[in-house]
Amino acid sequence: MTRIALATCRDLPRLTPDDRILRDELLRYGFEVETALWNAEEIRWNSFDLVMIRSCWDYHLHCDRFLSWAEDLDRTGVTLWNPLPVVCWNAHKRYLRDLQAAGVAVVPTCWPTAGAETLSDIFRRTGWNEAVVKPAVSASAHQTWRVGRDEAVDHENELARALEQGEVMVQRYLPEITGQGEWSLIFLDGAFSHAALKLPKPGDFRVQPDFGGTVIRGEPSPSLIAVAEQAFPGQDDGSEVVQRPSVFVHADVFDVPEALRPEERRHVLVEVAGRIRSGLEHFQQPSQLFRREPL
Repeated sequence: MTRIALATCRDLPRLTPDDRILRDELLRYGFEVETALWNAEEIRWNSFDLVMIRSCWDYHLHCDRFLSWAEDLDRTGVTLWNPLPVVCWNAHKRYLRDLQAAGVAVVPTCWPTAGAETLSDIFRRTGWNEAVVKPAVSASAHQTWRVGRDEAVDHENELARALEQGEVMVQRYLPEITGQGEWSLIFLDGAFSHAALKLPKPGDFRVQPDFGGTVIRGEPSPSLIAVAEQAFPGQDDGSEVVQRPSVFVHADVFDVPEALRPEERRHVLVEVAGRIRSGLEHFQQPSQLFRREPL
């Protein structure tokens, strides 16, 4: 019998509601399934035929250790979903640069370095009115904040402190997120499966339920699906995104009105994950929204 480990974190030893649905379906199909804490020393990972990265929502707090754990699994021959190259690529939001280089429309992003460029400098150079600042390794809007051009001077120290802790990204704030919400599209083995629309609470820009956001089932347009498909690792386009086959992909996309279209494109990819998540960042993303789509 095939033994499957659903890797989770210490805060979610019983998995998320999404992943409990997945576990129950796997059991129904005759697999032996065990929930395992990814950083538990006592787990014998080589006793499993397959390890699925699921509710590891603390990976961004221990990223080096998390990637070392994934590399150890790979070295011992344990099958990892998603595969190690995808997990490593998707752990840092620099993957957005690869996607942009491959022709995917992404949210305009700056990558400041300590002492080189201030928030005020970024606003002057880009002409943006508002921006969102977040760590380059993050999940669930962790240490993510919004700032306006007129407030930049008051937030310079906050950016400096963030840069002391690690790499930071500054993205153009697109107001469509507050009015239209953000689409999350789920692909399984390369095929579109289902989607949900995530909406922030009034007065906020974060769509996560932890911050009062709501998630509803929806039917995305064919053009939204097509934009999300551009972000798939494994495209044969000569880019850095090549040769990264994924089992599951979670892509976040939203509409941009004509006046704001980057390069005259209507939809913008926020994040991708076959791991986790953040504007365009989910190839290990734990949430696959199974509660919105019966298996």
